[in-house]
Amino acid sequence: MRGFNDRFYDELDYERRVRKRRTKLITTCEDAFTHVRKCLDEKYDTRIPMDSREAAQAVFSSMSRSLQKYLRLTRQQPYFTRESIITHLATCLSHDLSPRAFLERYIQTESQPLATLLFPVLASLTNNHEQSWTLVCDSQMGTNDEQKRKKNSINQPIHSNLLFVLKQQHAEHIALICTFHQVPRVNLIEKLFDSKQNKFVLKLNSETSV
Repeated sequence: MRGFNDRFYDELDYERRVRKRRTKLITTCEDAFTHVRKCLDEKYDTRIPMDSREAAQAVFSSMSRSLQKYLRLTRQQPYFTRESIITHLATCLSHDLSPRAFLERYIQTESQPLATLLFPVLASLTNNHEQSWTLVCDSQMGTNDEQKRKKNSINQPIHSNLLFVLKQQHAEHIALICTFHQVPRVNLIEKLFDSKQNKFVLKLNSETSV
């Protein structure tokens, strides 16, 4: 039977290796993003413009090694194919998202653990087949005395501070704790996406590897 010290140092070493790989991945990704620039007003100079997917493939080639090592270390590699990564990268480039925004899908932190990262991926692997979930709710839970006298059920209206748990029946380790809060008022302004300006060029130098 393994002792406390063995487990402690194993976990400490694993966390150190994850931090090292994560830092290297972030640095590599930020550097790769600097090599591609979105072209506006069709000013391409002498370079041949690329669409978002071609630009994503060029950027991915310079960061793929660091990303694959991180996914392998964190045991996420089976869930993210090369095609899915390039598609996600092309979307990020099209909408001018930052390298950090691109990496949020793959980097696990204390505020976003592995289970929440993989949930959309696990859902896509089912090919949109029906999934069975169990809803667990305190029948006496309520926000005031009147609600406490009522028994909550899934066919009653939701209210602020309502809390319940969703458990996937065929994967008991996946459980979602859901809490309802009142949505703040948001003012949305519509801005159309111009597909004609969705072109990119690479900014290459002697140290750039693609």
